[in-house]
Amino acid sequence: MTTHSIGFRSMHGEWFSAQHVRTRNGEPTGNRKVRRIVLACILFAGLLIQLGVRLAIIEEGYRLEALRRETLLNDERLRAVRLEWSTQSRPSALADAAAERLSLYATMPQRIRRIDFATTELSK
Repeated sequence: MTTHSIGFRSMHGEWFSAQHVRTRNGEPTGNRKVRRIVLACILFAGLLIQLGVRLAIIEEGYRLEALRRETLLNDERLRAVRLEWSTQSRPSALADAAAERLSLYATMPQRIRRIDFATTELSK
């Protein structure tokens, strides 16, 4: 019983092993060289793609972290603005601001006079 290495059978029933598919110099045939080169190129391209994807993921992570920090900062600013608005929109604060900036003061009830236009026109 004979054992054969990996190979193939020809149309005539002859068994060709890996040793038979070499040139006289012992080098692989051109077809096998091309296959090896193509396989190496495919593996190299796969590694480059994987590296590119990993770098993109890392870059996206840094971008998301920066956006998260910016969101926290904007939330803090919004809280400060809301506090300032609620403080300034109190009725007493609005009255004080009107008195200070516009010289507006509450009128005394004794200074209010009602003018009746109907009686003033008839008296003329």
